[in-house]
Amino acid sequence: MRYLLPSAGDGRQQKPRAATVTPVATTGLKVLILLFSAGIATSHSETNLFPYRLGSGEHTLKVIVRTGLAGWYHQGDRAKGLEYDLLNLFAREYNKQLDVKLVHNAAQAFADLEKYNASIAAGLLVIPESKRKIYHGSPAYLTLKQTIIHRYDTARLSSETDIRMSNIDLNDNPAQLETLAEIKRRNNDPGNWVVHEKTSTQELMELTDQEIVDYAVMDSREALLYRWYYPRLNQSFTISDKLPATWVLRGSNETLHDEIEQFFSRIEKSGVLSNLIDRYYGHVKHVDYPEKLAFMENFIHRLSKYRPIFKETGNFLDIDWKMLAAISYQESHWNPDAQSPSGVLGLMMITKEIARKFSVEDRQEPVQNVLAGTRYFLDLRKRLPDSIKEPERDWLAMVAYNVGYGYLQRALKLTGQKGLDPSLWVHVRSTLDEMQRIPNPLTKQNNPTKYVYNVRAYQDLLSWLEYGIPTNHPDQKQSPLLQTLPSPM
Repeated sequence: MRYLLPSAGDGRQQKPRAATVTPVATTGLKVLILLFSAGIATSHSETNLFPYRLGSGEHTLKVIVRTGLAGWYHQGDRAKGLEYDLLNLFAREYNKQLDVKLVHNAAQAFADLEKYNASIAAGLLVIPESKRKIYHGSPAYLTLKQTIIHRYDTARLSSETDIRMSNIDLNDNPAQLETLAEIKRRNNDPGNWVVHEKTSTQELMELTDQEIVDYAVMDSREALLYRWYYPRLNQSFTISDKLPATWVLRGSNETLHDEIEQFFSRIEKSGVLSNLIDRYYGHVKHVDYPEKLAFMENFIHRLSKYRPIFKETGNFLDIDWKMLAAISYQESHWNPDAQSPSGVLGLMMITKEIARKFSVEDRQEPVQNVLAGTRYFLDLRKRLPDSIKEPERDWLAMVAYNVGYGYLQRALKLTGQKGLDPSLWVHVRSTLDEMQRIPNPLTKQNNPTKYVYNVRAYQDLLSWLEYGIPTNHPDQKQSPLLQTLPSPM
């Protein structure tokens, strides 16, 4: 049975089975192949192999997508990810129906592109040198480097000499294999590499986090995202120059090639592409390791007391309780007695004016405070122009909550005067950053851009704590985020 996302529906896949290790002899290179079951459903009908459908246009295309935080993942019963959004947008704009097969890694993406006569493979893919005469690439929408990651308590690698003397693990990503083969050729040394066949980036991160492997190779973009879940992991150094991430196109369908060229050209010029990239990457650098541990400590010791208030308020006013809790953490660290020098109080740090507007008798009483702060936030969001859609609508309402609606209005007006789109967060953000450089008592203690990124980060953390680490498939069991973090002191 096929179904439309984001509903999880059928198309279920089996869980991976236990791994077995098989030595494989190669010329000049000792490689161990760690074989994992791919967990593919036993039926080989096209319905089961391509169970996800995007769009409902006249022209049907088969698409292979590499799963993971950098492309397509599931959180709860919702599909998310940069590739998911890009493919959805392309299907709508060009009247396509995309039948999608999800795979674990780049090697599977290239193999299935041929095996199933698919038109596109996506998922932060780099076309290896050996395949550039076979495949075409879309315009590059991201650049990345290949990097080595390790646990914080493992010695940091800093040179190719260190690589030759260390155990290096990687999945069978063709571009990464070519890079390490070139290092081997330059140094006339086979090295000690372990290639994990049919293994996802997340599984490789888990092996490193659990000290089963010492060092692993992965794309820098993926490392950035997954370190959000595995903060004990650090990057050693990069082993490649910048590489273009593209959609990989098979065959000689010139019409499709032209459509994809036009698509990426349009969304790049309009700012839509950079806005989508920011949606998934923008906030991950804004909360560092100590801040994350402090958040976890407050999550354990404070939020349990106030979670029912956020949930009941969210249900009552039809708003995500995790966003309310994230705003509250940014405002007060979930301290009902918090007070600023300007006199704002409580969990949501509300002013006297807000208290009067929403008939609050005691600003420090948690229920009254959260309810009034939420109503004020919803009031700000309602006042925004109709052209501003979600999630920008929430993010710009956060700006107004932080520095006032008048300040946001000026930012939206200036954004339009610059010829940019005031409905795109990245365009308004650039204006806010410019305004931040102008001395203003209102922003002396407030940085609205950082405020929004922090709230987004905290909301994501709460989502992961609620649902577990996002998975590659909707029926896959999610690992609790708490298991990946040291216990707060």
